[in-house]
Amino acid sequence: MDLLKQKGYIIDYGGISSFNDFENYEKFINFKFKLISPKKQLSKLCDFINMYKDNLNYDWYIKIRTEVTLLDQLNFDDFLENSINARTRVYRGPKKILYGSSLGGEGIWKHEKGFFYSDKEEEIIPDDHIYIFHHNIIELDGFKQTELYPIISENEWFHKYQWDKYNIPINPIGINMNFTKYGHSYSGHINIE
Repeated sequence: MDLLKQKGYIIDYGGISSFNDFENYEKFINFKFKLISPKKQLSKLCDFINMYKDNLNYDWYIKIRTEVTLLDQLNFDDFLENSINARTRVYRGPKKILYGSSLGGEGIWKHEKGFFYSDKEEEIIPDDHIYIFHHNIIELDGFKQTELYPIISENEWFHKYQWDKYNIPINPIGINMNFTKYGHSYSGHINIE
């Protein structure tokens, strides 16, 4: 983010947590916005956006979990303004995207497969670790309050179900990153060679 600030981007941070544990991060991050909520991750984000909607006038938003370390700079020129821009958990289609999947690559998910090739795009399930969206998605109600779906967990399929309801497409992108959880580090990807 410091590199983006050097390029002239104005960056503010919002923290969303189940507990008032912001002091663990405030030595690194100055939060302009904070929300404490016991809900699951997408419901928390919807509550955050709806609570602060009148104060959110940014071009781009990055939803990122604390376990994510970006290994390359994000390029906003590659993102679509009318879509959720994300790596995928599952992708069935013709695209080959370096660092486009949270499965495969090195680490604990190296034997799992998230990319399946098809002549046409059949399925895109976004990764919920990190995604980028334009302010247009807020205006299109992409983060309107979540409802009970036939999915128990607010996992990647829950995210997809939410955005399908509001006709928000998923734009599969590559993000070179590590995700560390439960003492493991992994960075899934598909090789485009």
